[in-house]
Amino acid sequence: VLCLMILVKVNSAEACEMKRFQKFAQDDLRKCLKKKKMKAAIPLGIQFLYLGGFSLFCIGSLLVTSGTIDGSRMVSFVMCLFLLVEPIQ
Repeated sequence: VLCLMILVKVNSAEACEMKRFQKFAQDDLRKCLKKKKMKAAIPLGIQFLYLGGFSLFCIGSLLVTSGTIDGSRMVSFVMCLFLLVEPIQ
């Protein structure tokens, strides 16, 4: 009788372990997919930052040519943009 009780416990534990393993595998898959989505979104965000920086650079160039700001302020502006984009990468 004792051997049969141990056999029943082992069979019950196997089903429980299978469910636990499946849950663990699903959680791991979700984490991996979430990480991949974030890795796919980061280059897109950086491209938008580059586009915004380029737009600001063009606007700054127009301001220099119109005489609203001088060249030294434009250089300062470009350096600020460079220092802003570099840590984001």
